[in-house]
Amino acid sequence: ALLVMVPLRTVSFTWLFTRFRIRARTSLHAGLTLSTYSEFGLIVGSAAVAVGYVTQEWVSTVAVAVAGSFIAASWANTARYSIYERFARPLAKLERKDIVAEDAVVDCGWARVLIFGMGRIGEGAYDEMIREGRYGVVGVDRSPDVVESHREAGRSVIRGDALDLDFWERFRFHPEVQLVFAAMNSHEANLECIRRIRTFLPNARIAAIARYRNQVDELRSEGVDVARNLYEEAGQALAADAVMEVFDTDGS
Repeated sequence: ALLVMVPLRTVSFTWLFTRFRIRARTSLHAGLTLSTYSEFGLIVGSAAVAVGYVTQEWVSTVAVAVAGSFIAASWANTARYSIYERFARPLAKLERKDIVAEDAVVDCGWARVLIFGMGRIGEGAYDEMIREGRYGVVGVDRSPDVVESHREAGRSVIRGDALDLDFWERFRFHPEVQLVFAAMNSHEANLECIRRIRTFLPNARIAAIARYRNQVDELRSEGVDVARNLYEEAGQALAADAVMEVFDTDGS
């Protein structure tokens, strides 16, 4: 009987989250995760047996229910995408119109160039794309302060975490995104971002930065089209500018 209640818990949690203006998809995924029974129930059951409130059989019952709910949740979480596709229409009817901003669908269908990480490198790449006359350039950064500062400067930047799978699922891309920059501070973050890009934008070309040569090789092994060593490129550019400024001025 307790295990039969597990799907009812999923439905209840899903309905509850939609009342808080969360998307049906997010609500279902959260409901599937939270519908299991907590192992903390075993501690409570043992304490109840110790004081004589319940018999030992109830602790065994709770233990079986907890283990069974974990098994059911493992299957459900594996199949959660197919579950959502099957029940998408009835679930959509549960959604409220005013979805919270953090979970709302991000529509960037007009974007042709995406830049993940709007630090100095990302900012430079954005400005260079604009100078070259590229249209549909959009920056993405996880920091609200960074996003706000770029917006005040007139750049088109949205808040998002490239490592968050849910962000990619609620992001609406143009089917012909031409170029994606992975310009975050962490090499591991850039690698994970590239894997996401390959999953959700398989036809887009990718450019990425690294701090060491072996990292450049790793980026290329992940299928990056243009990978550059940040320090090496900066040194070469500095030397080239110095040669042009000093030697060409002297006429040598």
